[in-house]
Amino acid sequence: MKNVLALPRVLRLTALGLALTALGTLGCVDAPKAGDTSGTTLYVFDAASKSVKVWADVNTLYDAPTAVPAPGREISGSAITNVATLGWGGMALDTSGNRLYLVSETGDVARIEKARTANGALSQFSDLAGFSLGNSSTDRFSSGSLFGQASVGNNVLYVTEYSKDGLASRLWRVNDPGSVMPQTNVPRDSSVVTVPDAGDKNGTGVAAGQGSDFFAFFGGGKSVFDTSGTTATDGPRMRYGNGTFTQMGNVVIGLNSKLGTSDVTTYGTMGFDRALQLLYVARQWPNSGEAAVMVFTQSQFNQANANQAPSRVLPETVATLPNLRFITHGGTKDWLVGGDRVGDAGTNILRLWKTPSAGTASVPVNLGASVVLRGLALDGNN
Repeated sequence: MKNVLALPRVLRLTALGLALTALGTLGCVDAPKAGDTSGTTLYVFDAASKSVKVWADVNTLYDAPTAVPAPGREISGSAITNVATLGWGGMALDTSGNRLYLVSETGDVARIEKARTANGALSQFSDLAGFSLGNSSTDRFSSGSLFGQASVGNNVLYVTEYSKDGLASRLWRVNDPGSVMPQTNVPRDSSVVTVPDAGDKNGTGVAAGQGSDFFAFFGGGKSVFDTSGTTATDGPRMRYGNGTFTQMGNVVIGLNSKLGTSDVTTYGTMGFDRALQLLYVARQWPNSGEAAVMVFTQSQFNQANANQAPSRVLPETVATLPNLRFITHGGTKDWLVGGDRVGDAGTNILRLWKTPSAGTASVPVNLGASVVLRGLALDGNN
């Protein structure tokens, strides 16, 4: 390539201008664009086929919800088979590392490398590897453990774990999960985040935020005191953390929050819009007239009054989406997706919200009678 300085002045200025334009374009590739729905890949974990089905553009499903085109790729392998009983919402994409994580109810993890191009049956550790969160015999709650939703942000894998008797819960925070060696255990003591003296339980929802921020949903626990330390509130709560949790503050709880009550709310699930910094929340709720999906802003977690009402809600009620079990958001793309649960099994219906930031309702997408949906992930970097 010729030296730019050796070119004539006009050509030199033109070349430098083009270079600066190119640099400016590259600098904006990953910049969040509020309301953008273009170029978003959908990953679906199908428990029936024990595989991950991939559609390059989620718009193709939204435009043909009853005649869905075949996936462009399908990823399988023994490590994926090992996590076939996926935790509800236990799939998360690391967009910066180009890795997909699948977490089973028992804490086994499958890591798919080069997720944006992976295809077919993978057999090499360099393509697909498995590891475990803790030791299955010594690092679980005394009544047994169930792992739930997973999320990735800033090269950290977050996974919820809760006891089968519903009395305890904790959040796994695994730094640099792409470097975990295959067929090894991640140490529990250095990878678990708990709330000091909170006794939180039924932790089933988590969403990575900006940087080291994260959010978690707990179905109950000890009373939560306000920042003055004088007023206590019981019930389901959502917590915000940055690297760790604090004992007081950074929490949303109370009747105004519409999170339910400890005796009826057994699960909650989350998705975070990094472009608009909006947190989408769904939870079990027997009141059929309440909203199925609520929206909170990040600023609501640092108010002196933790009894915060949703900033707004999406149109559907619990009556119209009675089986919604987990949701996830496109991060920098304005898509929200969700899956249903009937009894102990997933269904073949994908819930798809396009531009949920504008308050749109979901479209039910039929993925085919044989599909059993347990995990979803979206990628807007294609």
